[in-house]
Amino acid sequence: MVKAGRPQGGLKGQTEQANALAAFLRNLTKDFTVRELAERYKISKTSWGEYRAGTKTIELHLLQHVVRDLVRDERARAAVTARAEELHQLAKAAENSTPPPTALRTGGEPPDQVLRDADADVRESKELLQALREVIAHLQAAPPAPTKPNPPGGTGDPDHPPAASALGEATEQLAQMREHDDREQFLAGIAVILDGLTHLC
Repeated sequence: MVKAGRPQGGLKGQTEQANALAAFLRNLTKDFTVRELAERYKISKTSWGEYRAGTKTIELHLLQHVVRDLVRDERARAAVTARAEELHQLAKAAENSTPPPTALRTGGEPPDQVLRDADADVRESKELLQALREVIAHLQAAPPAPTKPNPPGGTGDPDHPPAASALGEATEQLAQMREHDDREQFLAGIAVILDGLTHLC
């Protein structure tokens, strides 16, 4: 005889496989309330509610125990056990391949806030890059400073002074950053540019 219990509500699993397992478990335990299941298997009512809602995956050994306990016919029990194990395996595989919720990936911030912060970072980076490009263009257009002769035995190259070399490297780094939107590369480029400006000043 089916006992009247609290309505179970809809399935709430994060994957179709989790909901399929939960639906199977609901059908298997349809004659029991979560209170009765808690008393029968020594598992909390909260856990049983989560198992049957799909928000938590039932342990395989517990699932097998429930099948052995509730399916009386031996031949039917073998088929139900095989189906239970298959559904459990699919649910666990889907669980392991599902990324965590957005709130966890972003430190608890709402997704729209994360996107706004990212847009602000991009705008700030582009503005800084534009300012640096203008400084470099100005320095490139300025008349070159007189080149000091190398001291006797010096190793400097008068055709490629350090300032020009640093500026060329900075310009090349900026070109690479335009092609690859990478924050680490951006920071590296800023360091190179500042070094080049130091030599030029």
